Amino acid sequence: MNLRVELVVPRNAIEILPQSVSGTHEEALLLRQYAEAQHLNSILVVTSAYHSRRALWTMRKVFAGSEITIGLEAAPPGFQSARPSFWWLQLKGWELVPGEYLKMIYYWLRFGN
Repeated sequence: MNLRVELVVPRNAIEILPQSVSGTHEEALLLRQYAEAQHLNSILVVTSAYHSRRALWTMRKVFAGSEITIGLEAAPPGFQSARPSFWWLQLKGWELVPGEYLKMIYYWLRFGN
């Protein structure tokens, strides 16, 4: 895996969990299990801007009742995601943004309780 590390986070502070997951909810469950085993107090989730709303909502749901603080930072747009204010001008934006709204509705219905 090729990680691009910039300025703020030292390479030795990045932990990549080896287990594969099939979605944001499974990822949050794995992350909570890891965080509790490591006795972490806080976690900073880094994801794309278009995915940040569902990611934060899911993390808060999964980590509810724990003492672990969840933060979220959106990665800068690049070749994998469109700029938030101009997503509709790019084909990639039309591939990502509408699908993310559908996923958000699904997550709300499936995990909203």
